[in-house]
Amino acid sequence: MNGKPKRTLLVKEKEIKSWTAENVNLKKQLQKQQLFTVLVVRKREKCIKNLFNYYTGLTYVNFLCLLTFLFPDVNSNINFGRSDTKHITNESALFLLVCKLRHNFGLKDLAVRFGLSLQSTGTVFNILLDRLNFKFDQLSIWPPRSRIISNMPKSFKRDFPTSLIIIDGTKL
Repeated sequence: MNGKPKRTLLVKEKEIKSWTAENVNLKKQLQKQQLFTVLVVRKREKCIKNLFNYYTGLTYVNFLCLLTFLFPDVNSNINFGRSDTKHITNESALFLLVCKLRHNFGLKDLAVRFGLSLQSTGTVFNILLDRLNFKFDQLSIWPPRSRIISNMPKSFKRDFPTSLIIIDGTKL
């Protein structure tokens, strides 16, 4: 009889250790979970109309287009070089950027919302802003010469046949 209670005690101790380890893992997962994500905001739109547009200034479709433009390879997430940014997807990083640009949320506020350190939040913002700048710099802002000429008013074409643009047409 002395062996049975001892065995039961060992079994219970193993169960407690297992539950403790599971508890620690769940706490870590919970800390990594972001409370402020595209998915969360989109779900809340059922109660609060145009919430996504409020935070980003974009429709969800335009946001996805921008995401595809910035990250053509949808399967690979950008590496921000910090340990606490491993859970940040390209979508979350872009969401952070546009929320900051739209509302000028402080970095501390964004750090809490996205579950990051203050330093990592600044890193994500700066890297994404640089990427946005790089990608937009590659776009041509001028239409082809033939399109400009074909859409030019006749009177302008008659009076200024070699002009293609007006840089400043205001009077102060």
